[in-house]
Amino acid sequence: MIALKEVSFTYNKTRVLEGVTEVFNPGQIYGLLGDNGVGKTTLLKLMTGLLFPQAGTITVQGSVPQYRHPSFLRSVFFVPDTAFFPGITIAQYVEGYAPFYPQFSKKQFIHCLTAFNIGYDNDIEALSFGQKKKLLLSFALAANTPYLFLDEPTNGLDILSRAAFKELLPGYIDETKCVIISTHQVNDLSNLLDHVSILRKGRLIFSQSIEAISRQLLFGNEAAPGAEILFAEDNLRGRATLTGNNSGYPSGVNLEMLYKAVMTNGEKINQLFAHTQNIAI
Repeated sequence: MIALKEVSFTYNKTRVLEGVTEVFNPGQIYGLLGDNGVGKTTLLKLMTGLLFPQAGTITVQGSVPQYRHPSFLRSVFFVPDTAFFPGITIAQYVEGYAPFYPQFSKKQFIHCLTAFNIGYDNDIEALSFGQKKKLLLSFALAANTPYLFLDEPTNGLDILSRAAFKELLPGYIDETKCVIISTHQVNDLSNLLDHVSILRKGRLIFSQSIEAISRQLLFGNEAAPGAEILFAEDNLRGRATLTGNNSGYPSGVNLEMLYKAVMTNGEKINQLFAHTQNIAI
């Protein structure tokens, strides 16, 4: 479990995060959503010990990330938006870095590379930016760490590679692992997430499970008579609406509409969840 309590962080007198309190549990894929510059990457770096909080506390499975104990480092893997690779072959990269991760699976690594259409015998320097991103994602999944942090993982990927990523990630997760994905491209996470957390101006303004969202909110093309419309927008099919879900049945979740609705009418939407248990502490 990852627990954050009243975490704040400042860059050069600019407050990036303010009082973030949240819990991330094993067996779940979390989406950390927000516009560029709201603190998503900073939050991931704080949880991996690359940055230190100026206020509040963070624990990852009982460890304090900033101390960077070897046991902690073996349990986390962080995939940044951009990454530096040494001028070596993929095989040499695996030989040098895999020993740091006791659960690393070469078989799984090659399976991921194949899904991304990358040969194991390639030189890393010969790879494009998108191919390097796929290489790092493959290694991250094969490392099988309990905690996996992905910062804008689909940036630089083409359509087929994004589809491959969405097929590979569910095969990584089990009841012992936790994945946190930071992105502003919400459509890339369709049908992947178990939980949605939304940041705005450095504050956590929404945090709910997909199951709770589907039961509390109704995403449709036409609101029921008398229903309060929480958000609406025109599309090619007419007018899409978001209302409270009084049907008694779960609704499909439109992440893009949810994001827009929370950003424009978050207080009202959060009121619908006030009587349900929120994962945030």
